[in-house]
Amino acid sequence: MTGHGRGRRRPRAAAEPFLVGPTPPAGVRWVTIIDQPRAVMAPEGVIFSTAPTLAMGSDGVDYYLKGPALEIIVAEHVGYRLAQLVTLATPGHALCRIGGSEERIGFGSRGMRVRGNVDRLLAEHRVANAGLISECIAFDTWIANEDRNVSNVVGEPVVPEASAIVEIFAIDFEKARILRGEDRFAVTATTPGRCIPGATLLPFCRDQRLYSRMCDRIAAVSRDAIERVFLELSAAIGPIPWADAASDFLASRTSRIHSLVRGELNA
Repeated sequence: MTGHGRGRRRPRAAAEPFLVGPTPPAGVRWVTIIDQPRAVMAPEGVIFSTAPTLAMGSDGVDYYLKGPALEIIVAEHVGYRLAQLVTLATPGHALCRIGGSEERIGFGSRGMRVRGNVDRLLAEHRVANAGLISECIAFDTWIANEDRNVSNVVGEPVVPEASAIVEIFAIDFEKARILRGEDRFAVTATTPGRCIPGATLLPFCRDQRLYSRMCDRIAAVSRDAIERVFLELSAAIGPIPWADAASDFLASRTSRIHSLVRGELNA
């Protein structure tokens, strides 16, 4: 899992969130971070590419925080919202007001109790929804996310405090190239095979039926539905310069998602 640093700049071109109005756009939740963000220790064998922080929100929930760069906030929020459209399991999330000497905006993903050892739980058949790993192949291919490994699949016990079985969730979409606004020609020129999970997770995503069903759900997503996700976010934080281009690019990939996934798997 990657996190945010302690940079003090706001997302470029972002409106002040508290000036938007009392009712946030559909699909957008705001929370205020009420304590000092603290560093997160990496699970054994995991190296974070950035420095994640963890803090409690005004709703009493602990959030892993990212931002304040606009491309990170957009990639994370849009990634989570698109995942909801196709029923890919993700934790709860919110846009966060992070205080300090200069208030800034961040993205927060609800903290889960299982981090860094999902591969062991999968091997021990202790995961209720093990098919999520296969589903991630299709979803990550759609959004051109090249960062799916054991550190960005988390879990929560099915029965709190009493269950050896966990439900797992996909996190970390900040490196999804389309959602970050990368040029479509650069994305399409990339050699296939980079959206497949890392070697630790790869043995658990061999069920073709599962990623094929996810492809079907992605293929059913309309351009209007994609655009609404970007619009609701821009209404909350300000203009997203690449929103139209990203919406068009994602929509163009829905009808081709089965062939795109086959290309990733056969690379």
